[in-house]
Amino acid sequence: MYATSTFHYSSIIAIVLLTLPVSSQVITGTVIDSGGAGVPYGHVVLLSALDSSFQSGTTTDSSGTFRLVFSRLENATLKVIALGYAEIYTPVDPTVLHYEITVEPIGETLSEVTVRGRKLLFEQRTDRLVMNVTATPALSGNNALQVLQKAPGVLVNHQNSSISLGSRGEVLLMIGDRVQRAPAAVIFARLEAMPAESIEAIEIIHQPPSKYDASGVAGIIRIVMRSTSSTGTRGDLSLTGGYGRGPKAIAGLRLNSRYGKINLFGDYNYNLNYRRNTYALHYRDYKYQGTRYFYENNWNRSEDHLQSHSGSLGFDLELGPKTILGGGTSLSHSRGLTLPSSSQSAAFENGQPVTSTLYILESMNSSSNGFANLNLQRDLGAGGQLTVDLDYAGIRFTNESSLTGRDSLAGTRFNGDRKTPVKIWTGRIDHKLELGKGKQLETGVKGTFSDIVSRSRVFKNGGEEWETGDLFTRTDSVSERILAAYVSLQSQFSARLHGEIGLRFEHYSYRLETSLENLDVDLTWNNLFPLVRLNYDLDTNTTVQLSFNRSVTRPPFFMMAAVFMFFDPTFFAYANPTLQPAFGSTIRLALQWRASILSLSYTRSQNDIFFQNTVNKPRHLQIVYPDNLDRADLLSLELSTNSSLTSWWDMNGTLGLRYHRVEDEEGRPSVFTNDMMTFSAQFNATFSMGKGWLASIDGRYQSDFLLGDQVQYAYPYLNLGLQKKFERGTSVSLSVQDPTNTLGRLDWRYDAPWEGISTYGFSNFSEPQLRLTLTTPFGDERVKEKRARVTGAEDIRKRL
Repeated sequence: MYATSTFHYSSIIAIVLLTLPVSSQVITGTVIDSGGAGVPYGHVVLLSALDSSFQSGTTTDSSGTFRLVFSRLENATLKVIALGYAEIYTPVDPTVLHYEITVEPIGETLSEVTVRGRKLLFEQRTDRLVMNVTATPALSGNNALQVLQKAPGVLVNHQNSSISLGSRGEVLLMIGDRVQRAPAAVIFARLEAMPAESIEAIEIIHQPPSKYDASGVAGIIRIVMRSTSSTGTRGDLSLTGGYGRGPKAIAGLRLNSRYGKINLFGDYNYNLNYRRNTYALHYRDYKYQGTRYFYENNWNRSEDHLQSHSGSLGFDLELGPKTILGGGTSLSHSRGLTLPSSSQSAAFENGQPVTSTLYILESMNSSSNGFANLNLQRDLGAGGQLTVDLDYAGIRFTNESSLTGRDSLAGTRFNGDRKTPVKIWTGRIDHKLELGKGKQLETGVKGTFSDIVSRSRVFKNGGEEWETGDLFTRTDSVSERILAAYVSLQSQFSARLHGEIGLRFEHYSYRLETSLENLDVDLTWNNLFPLVRLNYDLDTNTTVQLSFNRSVTRPPFFMMAAVFMFFDPTFFAYANPTLQPAFGSTIRLALQWRASILSLSYTRSQNDIFFQNTVNKPRHLQIVYPDNLDRADLLSLELSTNSSLTSWWDMNGTLGLRYHRVEDEEGRPSVFTNDMMTFSAQFNATFSMGKGWLASIDGRYQSDFLLGDQVQYAYPYLNLGLQKKFERGTSVSLSVQDPTNTLGRLDWRYDAPWEGISTYGFSNFSEPQLRLTLTTPFGDERVKEKRARVTGAEDIRKRL
């Protein structure tokens, strides 16, 4: 009902916009290199041919395409500026609405010229916010997980390995064009092993186009990896050393070799991270049968060790002028170890101490991953393209932990282990067709098939029965099938109105077979996910956008299968095989003026997935398990702006105000409701000090916010960076991460006075760090630059 009425309103607004007067013109096009590959993030500027005055401008996206709106001109010229390529001028023909502009690498024809460009840290596009990772030295020496923590609105929770967008919930993560469906701990390990120097950009897509999976009510975070389309063999090496609460080391090597019709590429990454003295405190306060109980647990992690290796090899082969065959494989292994740490608990009844216990906790997590891909791209002419893509991923995840009693509990020991092999097959076919007059039709089908087996066991004192052992000692077999088809029309409806209308159908089946009685699950859903996005250009600098989409968040298998974690025998977490997918509908209105955007959005969700932290009073147990919220409503107002305050000072700021309300009744003795207003502010500043020196500072503040049925508070933080760039691409960066020791601090609270229960706590995984990074390129590119210095100066003078 809600989706239908929203679509109706969107249609009415679209009709009204279509009737408005038109006094502007639109040009679309693609900037490509001599090999036919799109040139990303180049600047396309419209100049008057009479006096070369600026009329309008834009930036190409990650595939090299651009869209330019301007007032009608009798004489105009397009100027294209792209880092590493020679400038080019193209006369504008009023009868031509689409251009394909080819640029040449500057190193092959020009010399004695140093071309330096500086991207803005953030770029707002019609359907996403792009964070250019290479734009600030504060990100140098970071890993991918740390970079994500500094993206607008992104919250990284190390305790439950989750990545969310504010109060919207968890997001779907993509690396390149690959959806990451591995267990959360595996994804975290991979991100921690990925250096920032290998990342081109982070894209935050609140309302993804129909070609993407409908998963993720909060949206999609897409990590765009660095690549090159230039001829020759080249690469770069980055080395990072640092110290925080322990030594750090990151090494990254990337190679690319393109000659003739074949392109070979590969990388290797290494990550070593030691961290000491992080902690989490948990409390529960409740009344039962006339007695008031209070319980506290202090978990102090003495030292964590993480070590990981990853490498990949791939190729692109031109089978003909219109066909490219590609493929690749990658392997990775990570191992995380928590050295003996204390877990100390105390219990009180009516304010009097009753028991005090001390356990030593140890854990080990490891994952081994293998991935293979084969893809085929076929140019069908007239802007048409066909892509076939096949993937296979194999993952083996192991988790082992133990609690050993001390003092009066000496000799008491709990052991647990879980082994989970995962197999995922994915295939997709995408077709793109240019219909002319600014219209593009995309269609496709996709299938994902996952098979997972999780075997876990928990035992006491070498094999004795444990009172709650049935929650952990089990075997779960999961079969997941997702079949999808989509159609999307992107159109220039008029000179001012353009947008996308799409529809995605997904058939989803989930089957869980478990060794526990009466807990098998066999579920199937068939759903339609519409998308409407309309953009109306008020003038060359101002655009209004109205959009609507529907999405789903499917519970990850580790929440439904045999997850377990325990701090002491009365406080543990376990899985919930009855979890349901969460569905959400979002409508968004945005006004973009130059590099600033003001947006208002409303999301209604059903079955939001969250971790409930409550008390089983008869058994005096604190339990944490994933569950569904009946309903959540989120109203958000956000202002984001990019500006160059001076020629040497670039600034980005984001202000947000959110009203969040949740309601839940199922499984509770009474209806639970809570609502909250949350304010957030984030800024990033980059200072160019000349002679290749850059400095940066970034920070964030956010007031209390709702996450499920909990009120949480993440502390404000700052990061500092300094970078020196040398002529041939080498750079040295010094970053100071989290000097306030607050980036990893989190407070949380769950209050239910009508149930007589209050659970709360706080954790600190913060770590002030100092990191030094050296990045240097190598390969044929240097040779070409050296030769060009002899003969290219005259070419520059002629072009000018």
